[in-house]
Amino acid sequence: MGILASEKRAIAERCIFLAIEKNFEQAANVRQKAYAKNPPGSIGVDWNNWKQVWSLDSRYIEFMLKEDYSDCDNTKTKIEFIQAGIFVDYLFDFKDCWGVKRQAELSDEKFHSKYLECFLERKNWIFESENREIIYASTKKKNISSKIYYDQINKKGIKDSVSPYIFPFGEYDLGFLPGTPQNVIDDRRKWLEQYNLFLKIQKLGIEKFPKTYHTFEKHMLNNSEKYQEWMRKYLDCLKN
Repeated sequence: MGILASEKRAIAERCIFLAIEKNFEQAANVRQKAYAKNPPGSIGVDWNNWKQVWSLDSRYIEFMLKEDYSDCDNTKTKIEFIQAGIFVDYLFDFKDCWGVKRQAELSDEKFHSKYLECFLERKNWIFESENREIIYASTKKKNISSKIYYDQINKKGIKDSVSPYIFPFGEYDLGFLPGTPQNVIDDRRKWLEQYNLFLKIQKLGIEKFPKTYHTFEKHMLNNSEKYQEWMRKYLDCLKN
């Protein structure tokens, strides 16, 4: 059956504090004990076998700590917080970056990377709604997993047609695989531009302005009178 999502989050909450203190092995052990009682159905993993589980987890830690974080303008402490979030996301296979988001809430230091900002400017991807810290951490996660994969097949002498991408220094994951058609990227950019327009107008406090993007989008697509009025007030604010 597997652990319920709410239970998993509660266990992950314990693990994030351990990982922040760099008690990675203890965090991994907490997860292993929980999964041994209620296995998630992972293929090839015996959750009752701590030696096997720790072998996998310690390998991930090794590559995570070796990853280059010199493109982050924060302190060593903040980088360790980010690593803690990355590790918890790995432990529980969180696709929504729960660990990275949670460490950001617990950290007193705001993330910043001039390399990432320069990259976003080059890509014309400066959007308020795009979480820089998640972009950064997602890039590191993909590089860690790819490097582990290549290390594994090299040690076994295996030739594989799969070639996971490793982002070069100063390049970051915007959610597109290499070779993604330009029209797909352009469509995503257009959506982000519209969503960020919604956020900007929402901050003006216009009476009866929609609370959700879905409602705003409906009026925008229909070019309704309400939408035209919102845009008029928005443009007036830009002039003032």
